[in-house]
Amino acid sequence: MAGTEVGRSALERIEPQRGRLGTALHDYQLAVLDPEPQWTAKMPSALGSLRAAFEEHVAFTETADGLFDEMLHDDTIDVSSEIDQLRRDHQAITAAITRAEEALASPPSDEHHLREVVASVARLVARHRRRGAQLLYDVYNVDTTGGD
Repeated sequence: MAGTEVGRSALERIEPQRGRLGTALHDYQLAVLDPEPQWTAKMPSALGSLRAAFEEHVAFTETADGLFDEMLHDDTIDVSSEIDQLRRDHQAITAAITRAEEALASPPSDEHHLREVVASVARLVARHRRRGAQLLYDVYNVDTTGGD
């Protein structure tokens, strides 16, 4: 198990970035679920905020000396397969965000289909956050889901 000091340091670095992504996801989910007829008018802004928070998250985790490197160099537990999955998630989520942007730019005639396209982004990000929280718990023995 990673030392308490390392875990605490990692948590202090993770919480602000994780909080911004959580807030952007929450706001995006509210926009997706908006029952008003003009719900699509709010979507580009909500999706833009989610994209920005997600790009910050990817940079925080994947850059050299980022969180993934830190976890991979911790000899306590082998997390390479979990990190590989999270990296694949990053690619899938980025592609889903792009698809949602394209769908919003030229909406299909079927509003239900459009809502499904944009809702799929929220589901992917939420699942990714759960996976990441589990990995953080496994490595640092720290529960990051308190505010979720």
